[in-house]
Amino acid sequence: MIESIESLPIQVRWRPNQKAKIMTNEPALDPLRSAPVEESIPKVSVLPEVPSPFEPVVCYGWDPEEILPKRRPRNMLFLGATEWSWSPWHGRCDAYYLHRGRHHWITYIRDLDPNEPEFAWMTGAFVEKRGITARQAACHLMIARWREEVLEGDLDPFHLLNCEGFLSETDWFSIGEEVWPEVER
Repeated sequence: MIESIESLPIQVRWRPNQKAKIMTNEPALDPLRSAPVEESIPKVSVLPEVPSPFEPVVCYGWDPEEILPKRRPRNMLFLGATEWSWSPWHGRCDAYYLHRGRHHWITYIRDLDPNEPEFAWMTGAFVEKRGITARQAACHLMIARWREEVLEGDLDPFHLLNCEGFLSETDWFSIGEEVWPEVER
């Protein structure tokens, strides 16, 4: 059991918040860094309460055509970006976005690997938006999505917080602690 967030084995590269939190075609990511990564210890963040009722649907390998807009929305909220680096040849860099649909909050995942264009955009999870704030939806949909990936794909904790957006650095670490409580440094 983790006693604090400081014990998570995650590197952080701090970047200042962007004033415009609306999605752009290219988030300010630096997946091919040449400078050393600065490590920091984040402050403890309190995640928002899980709303009641909260019944997220995780889209792992499928898209819910009945609730998705016909085209990818242009006004999504950029949540942040995380990276995994298992070896010099195996890694993953994802940017996460939140969309407020007519009846649902929907998270989108943008795979930043240019070698796999068919997986450039994926639906992460969705939930009915009635009575749920954007911060609640963002935090708890990310927790639901990553928990599903842990079960289905044995996903380990993210190695690097590349960029923060609507969710702060401490929010990402708190989400990581919720998903991977057994991780020790």
